[in-house]
Amino acid sequence: HGAAAVADSYADGFGPDAIFAAEGDLSAIGALHELHRRGRKVPEEVGLISGEGSSYSCTTEPKLSSIYAPYDLRAAGAVDMLVEILDGGPRPKNRLIPMTFQEGESF
Repeated sequence: HGAAAVADSYADGFGPDAIFAAEGDLSAIGALHELHRRGRKVPEEVGLISGEGSSYSCTTEPKLSSIYAPYDLRAAGAVDMLVEILDGGPRPKNRLIPMTFQEGESF
């Protein structure tokens, strides 16, 4: 998705200055490849942040900067919401999950 989104933005005449790949590292990696293909330098010309921070984030050049929410907190929150639904309670409200910035080299 990331590569396609970057390609689409250039096709529309818009070259981004920064990209947040909310879908995660694979999307960010796709965006990174498309930016490299177009000769754009990350982070000098385009900043890139992933919304996942998986083990893939350290396999790229440059290493991805990420916003990370621990899997155990996300999973526990999802299970709690599912239990509330199954118990017949009111529709669960959104929950905030603490996130951290994982410094890489792409932003």
